This record gives sequence, structure tokens and C-alpha cells, in this order.
Amino acid sequence: MAPRVKAEQTPTEEAKIIGEAEFKRLVKKLKAEESGISESKGRMGSAVENAVAKHNLHTDALRLTRKYMKKSPAAAAEFVLHLQTYFGYLGLGDPDEDLVETPEERRGKIAAVAAE
Repeated sequence: MAPRVKAEQTPTEEAKIIGEAEFKRLVKKLKAEESGISESKGRMGSAVENAVAKHNLHTDALRLTRKYMKKSPAAAAEFVLHLQTYFGYLGLGDPDEDLVETPEERRGKIAAVAAE
């Protein structure tokens, strides 16, 4: 990262500031990409809304899953370990064992912990 220009400094080569032409090219490129991002986010949002309405998608679970998918295998394993540990701290049990519970039983455990 280039050093910041102090108030008393003037932009010089010493300050290592991006040039005007290169900066303007970058801004133009970013503006062009923003429209594509907005369209893509709109399509993604519509797909999620559809899955919520028609297939009972849980958006927080989706968000957590997508975050997990971006991790390296080692980081993902550490994440799961911590999550299981925190569930244990809260009395929610081992998530692997809880797979046999119904969602209602799980909600009851969560509600009991939240009430404490």
C-alpha cells in the first residue's frame, strides 16, 4: 500500500500516488463492472426468494453454508470443530447426533437455551 500524503505534502513521485490517467481508467472499469454485479445480485436474490417461498430455504443456514464453502479444507474443519464446541457449550449437543432429532425438537432446545 502506498504511503498516505500528509496535509503539508504535495503529490510527488515520493508519495507514490496512482496517476490520473490510470485512476480514471480504473474508475471507468469499476463503473462498468458495477452494472454487471447489480444484475447478478438481482438474479441471485430472486433465486433465493424463490427457494424461500417454494422450498422452505432458511436464508441464515444458506449464508453460513456459502461462507463454509469458501474455506480451505483445513479452515473448514476448524470452523466445524468450533461450531460443535459452541453448540456443546450451549447445551445444544453434538450436531452429528442431533441429525436424528426433528426440527421441532431442535427448536425446543434452542428456545430453552435462549430463555436462560
